[in-house]
Amino acid sequence: MNDRELEELRQRRLQEMQAQAEQQLAQEQERVAIEAQVQGALRQLMSAEAKERLAQVRVARPEMAKAVEQRIMALARDGELTALIDDATLQKMLTHLSRRRETKIEIRGYRNV
Repeated sequence: MNDRELEELRQRRLQEMQAQAEQQLAQEQERVAIEAQVQGALRQLMSAEAKERLAQVRVARPEMAKAVEQRIMALARDGELTALIDDATLQKMLTHLSRRRETKIEIRGYRNV
């Protein structure tokens, strides 16, 4: 391989890496824009107390907060929300989700045989 071929390979690889970086940046920007839209919609659908509680849940259990956000968005999309989600309603949703995700562990003792 001569210097010219090596330089062409380097240039192609550099272009591939730049294209990949641009694609990743575009995906990240799209994800941020979607997240901003979701947060804006949630601000309109929830009371101040419920938003504060969800923020606290997000700190402690991000996956639970994400599940609640998805549920609220689904309810809004399906037209099932008739009023703002207040703190009591949010607590019920959190309780329901935490019950659903509980796992039961049974510990059995060993027998001397």
